[in-house]
Amino acid sequence: MKIKTSNLIIIIIVTVISFILGYFLLNNLLFSFIYCLINGTLSFFMIKKKDKNKLLLKRIDNAYDFVNLMNIQMLTTNSLFESYKSIENYLDYDFANISSDNFFDQLQDIATDYNLNGFKMYINSLSIYDKDGGSYKHIQAIPTSICQKTKVYYHKLYSNKQIKLIEITSLYILWLCVLLFLKISIPDFYKLMISEFLYIMLIFALLIVGSITFYFAINNFYKLKIRGL
Repeated sequence: MKIKTSNLIIIIIVTVISFILGYFLLNNLLFSFIYCLINGTLSFFMIKKKDKNKLLLKRIDNAYDFVNLMNIQMLTTNSLFESYKSIENYLDYDFANISSDNFFDQLQDIATDYNLNGFKMYINSLSIYDKDGGSYKHIQAIPTSICQKTKVYYHKLYSNKQIKLIEITSLYILWLCVLLFLKISIPDFYKLMISEFLYIMLIFALLIVGSITFYFAINNFYKLKIRGL
């Protein structure tokens, strides 16, 4: 799987910092290596979730723009393809260069890739309008409403979850700071403590549990799915 350069840099930074932090707290190369390896792996999956979430929101915005611009343009013409050509330059590249020969097939392919219920309904309504005619305003009213609600609800959900993400991240950083404070404020006692293998295992377990808990919290943050939309 190809990884973006920026994402790869983030993973490397997380891995290096984790190794330094692990060795500083544990004074053990093996456990430090395992800790940084786990954090690097978890950061890879978190970045995958982030990119997937970003793509979902982008597609919601793209679908919203397409629907609204088409509806506005259809006020001045009865031709769907003519309306599309008039707004093509204002749309995302996903909608670029659609030909008149397979106009609806390409739109259906995009709708399938986007997997948004409201947008699928809207594309189907365009096909019905093209085949059977009728009132465009009435045919697309419900699908358009769903597309608009999809954008509003998902962005509102994302904003609300961002606040939770900040809280979770702050707690995780605070928890790491507590461990660092113990190491720095009582160095003699801490040195004596990690001279025992049992205490090394205990601190190592705390670090791993903290990382995994943080990962699942982030994973939950990026679960943006509203039933019916």
